[in-house]
Amino acid sequence: MREAEAKRLEAGGWRLEDRAGALRQPGDVARRLRWACSNRQPATGNQRLSTACKVVRGQASGVWRVASCRLLVAGDEQRTTNNDQLSSSLLPLATSHRQLATRRSLRDRRGFTLVELLITVAIIAILAGMILFAMFSAQETAKAQKTRALIAKLDTIIKAKWETYKTRRVPVVIPPNTFPANAARMRLEALRDLMRMELPDRWSDVVDPPVAPMARPAVSRGYLRRHDAASPDDDYQGAECLYLIVMASLAGDEDSRDVFKADNIGDVDNDGASEFVDGWGSPIRFLRWAPGFQLSDLQITLRIDATEGGTSSSLSGSGLTSVDGSYVGGAVIGLTDAITNPASGDPPQPEMFDTTKVGRIVGYESVSGDMGTLTLASVPAFPNSTSTIAVAIAPPDPFDPMGVHASTPPTASFALYPLIYSPGANRCYGIVSDAATAHSYAADGLNPFFVTAGANQEMIGNARNIVAEPNYVPSGWLDNIHNHRLELR
Repeated sequence: MREAEAKRLEAGGWRLEDRAGALRQPGDVARRLRWACSNRQPATGNQRLSTACKVVRGQASGVWRVASCRLLVAGDEQRTTNNDQLSSSLLPLATSHRQLATRRSLRDRRGFTLVELLITVAIIAILAGMILFAMFSAQETAKAQKTRALIAKLDTIIKAKWETYKTRRVPVVIPPNTFPANAARMRLEALRDLMRMELPDRWSDVVDPPVAPMARPAVSRGYLRRHDAASPDDDYQGAECLYLIVMASLAGDEDSRDVFKADNIGDVDNDGASEFVDGWGSPIRFLRWAPGFQLSDLQITLRIDATEGGTSSSLSGSGLTSVDGSYVGGAVIGLTDAITNPASGDPPQPEMFDTTKVGRIVGYESVSGDMGTLTLASVPAFPNSTSTIAVAIAPPDPFDPMGVHASTPPTASFALYPLIYSPGANRCYGIVSDAATAHSYAADGLNPFFVTAGANQEMIGNARNIVAEPNYVPSGWLDNIHNHRLELR
């Protein structure tokens, strides 16, 4: 009861001892309503207090109210309460029979309606979809990070071996009185043959004997023994050769077993030759020489729009101040426009190197500001005009400082770096490896800048749509993870 009501009753000589529950039926009053009314002094001695209450229901409002209440003391003394006081104090506890029945039915109801159930299911489905999408994104990110870490580890091992060839003693005998240019050419050929046998990227590099007049290196003999024991196929030969190279490099390391985890190694084609696999289970491929890889930041360091100087031996353009003389001995490579294949409906492919427009840089002259002119060796492929062409500028080949690269096209060499690449989440490589034609560098004259036959006339490593690839996806090369631009993948 409210405090004001309690004070008003006490002022009239009544004291409320107990509260009643909600009045549902007339009989509830007798069972649940308990009043003890007395003077300000409570009953003492053997006095016995009892109450008798009468309730009625209004005709118009339908509200149960207390009509009268008597106090019996020792059975014969009685006192009747003020009806208005009791009825007003009990009025908040009373309610209509209809209202209370409605509340009771709502309270006693169990279960859900079909609409409520459908709404609940829809909310749960939306939340589940959001959670699954977040989990899938997290898994893909983790796979990409795992692949980048593995390729970075492989790149460290291959790079350490690659750098040794800059100062490596070549086991070839050069006759006395040989002209310096001829001696440099003999050494370059022997060095490339040594790299072919010690860093193979196809089984022909392992099987073919030395081209230069030298014995087969010991590590190459080990590769040959493993090849003959497993008899592998050509499906993932670049990846399988990479595994041989890395394991041979770590053979003398006692902790080599801990370098790679078990899930980093697999045999996808079940031919007995292992490969390193990425986060999606695809083999990580390897190309020792990838001159056509136009997505590289290691082999190609500058792309400009140059103007031919009216002769085939000079190019001018802006942005050449960064070239200076450090690119003398390097190469200028023409770039084709993006290619679209209307027959297959493929999206445009990236611009590729034009192997008919490769010139060796033999000089540089600063003109004004960021304008400069490159002097090229005589290259008939550059027409005598003043047209503007897109070109890539590559630094010189550190293994060919005298520029004695063979005159077979392309006629200029430039810096190369081994390519280690994963197809990414779409499992499509989109990189020309020329493995399908069983190309042999030994039979080709050890030319790292080999140009494939056919309409494309491309160098190995070119990124483009390869419809014949098993997991072909248009522009599948876009999500490749490779060591030439590892920090951006």
